[in-house]
Amino acid sequence: MPKIKLKLVTEDDMMFLFEMIKIRDKREFLDRSPISYDSHVKFITKFLTKPETHHYEKFYVVLLDEKKIGTVVLMKRNNEVGYYFMPEFRNKGYGTTAMELLFKENPRPYYTAHIHNYNKGSMRFFERLGASPEGIWYNIRKNQLNSLK
Repeated sequence: MPKIKLKLVTEDDMMFLFEMIKIRDKREFLDRSPISYDSHVKFITKFLTKPETHHYEKFYVVLLDEKKIGTVVLMKRNNEVGYYFMPEFRNKGYGTTAMELLFKENPRPYYTAHIHNYNKGSMRFFERLGASPEGIWYNIRKNQLNSLK
């Protein structure tokens, strides 16, 4: 039986994490360019060396029998959680197990998730975990604002 476990991110995970960024849906980056490797290194280094100033509280690599297959994260703001799995490990129950481990290791009275409206798979995933939608998130970009008169 495959064994899922969480491992806190270390410098040794830098390349794996960057490979995951490169295959993410480009819509996730909104109006900014996909992250460069240098920016990625700075982001992870800040998490590892200055956790008190980073917006992630916990950042885990998900292991399947010691193989890196994805990540789960807990952010400081609103107990927001996130996840991402390599394509070949999606829809196999590993995400559910990993998220349950995240919840068990980091108990909170509630958790939130920010899901893009095009991401129907993530909506179904969180609904299977027992979550329900409780609002709408709007992004307002300066170049899209109508001028007020």
